Amino acid sequence: MKSRENGLTLRLQIKNWLIKEFVKYQLDDKLPTNRALAKQLNVSLVTVHNAMNELCREGYVIRRQGKGTFLSSWERQVINEANGNTKNGRIIIACPNYFSAEYWNRISDSEELAVKNGFGLVEFKMNRDTRYENILEMAGAQENLRAIFIVPVPGTFTRKIFNKFDAIGIPVFVFEACPFVSLGRNVISITPDWFKAEYIQMKYLLDNGHRSIASIINEPLMMELPLSLKGKRQALLDYGLSPRSLIKTDKTPQPWENSAEFAYEATGRMLKKHSVTALIYSSSSGALAGIRKLRELNLRVPEDISIITTGGHLVIDENSPPPLTVVSTDHFKEVEMAFDIITGRAKLMSKSILSEPELIVRESVRRIG
Repeated sequence: MKSRENGLTLRLQIKNWLIKEFVKYQLDDKLPTNRALAKQLNVSLVTVHNAMNELCREGYVIRRQGKGTFLSSWERQVINEANGNTKNGRIIIACPNYFSAEYWNRISDSEELAVKNGFGLVEFKMNRDTRYENILEMAGAQENLRAIFIVPVPGTFTRKIFNKFDAIGIPVFVFEACPFVSLGRNVISITPDWFKAEYIQMKYLLDNGHRSIASIINEPLMMELPLSLKGKRQALLDYGLSPRSLIKTDKTPQPWENSAEFAYEATGRMLKKHSVTALIYSSSSGALAGIRKLRELNLRVPEDISIITTGGHLVIDENSPPPLTVVSTDHFKEVEMAFDIITGRAKLMSKSILSEPELIVRESVRRIG
């Protein structure tokens, strides 16, 4: 390799070459030693060492003492090291590397609150090939780590993973319903009150005269799904209607599946089988995809079919044609709860913390009857 090629330093050339080489390996495969790579590339050992250090910081590889260097991910995982004021320690936030307003908002809110509270924030992007153990290995390498925030892909935070995080001895905040929290000591779940959120959605449609209602479950809710369905069915019971009158999709998307594409296809399938006056979606992106399908079927919102959704993307919610009526929670307050517990401003009363849902009425639901 040349000392400088296409404006890239030798270290960056080696780093880019290694990233391309990683596709030849399986996850957890042991990589050649730095010395072997230096000999192969005819470069100095120090240059290879520096390139490997950067790959380690970015989550591509992990070092195991006495064993060597192993492939951790084919894609970058760690986006930034702890930034700003770190006088009170560090916090890791792990989010899926996925197009989602919720994930971006969680990170933005965490960055703002970390600065205000004197913490350094390390952002860890989870790719499809990421193992939760990678986060634990990163945690072990941090100095004065005070907490971990995890926004998991729904359905991936299993009991086995829960046990591993619960054992590390610092607060671990999971922004997802977690049925195991009462069995541990350190894992805390912060999540919307899904029962109440879905109850509010269904009740609002019923209050506006709708009786033929279908639920397009376009997110892999997993743990939240039973509570969501109970909330909807309770609203039907309170109206003297049979819980069985709720129509819902016969399957839900898998983790990492495109939720908007799922909603688009599911809307078409639903309307082929059922005549409904209202649709409930699990996310704003799902509702927008549903509107696209309805327009292709020459159905107008809300004149022909009303839509209500779980909010989470303010731009979509306010600018969708028409603007969406949503039930949403304050994500900033949810992250703020975690910081209040870490700093001792709030006492932990329960390891399962529910945030209050709010109905925001816009233009996507019409009154009938």
